[in-house]
Amino acid sequence: MATRPDSSNLLSSIAAPTTVLAGGHDALTPPVEMRAMARNIPGAIFTEIPRVGHLSNLEAPKLFDTAPMDLINRL
Repeated sequence: MATRPDSSNLLSSIAAPTTVLAGGHDALTPPVEMRAMARNIPGAIFTEIPRVGHLSNLEAPKLFDTAPMDLINRL
């Protein structure tokens, strides 16, 4: 992944409803970076799942599952 080109400039062109998730203790994709990503996607929702790392879907599955539902309920 480190050798892939940066595509951050494409974030503003995303037109689909989007949720950006981050584990509060994620060292690979830290919340500060994911929050910045969400700010660059029009209408995106940012959700931080506290006290979990990069595998938030395994570490806190119930909290992880609520994020897409929040997005669906917003539509």
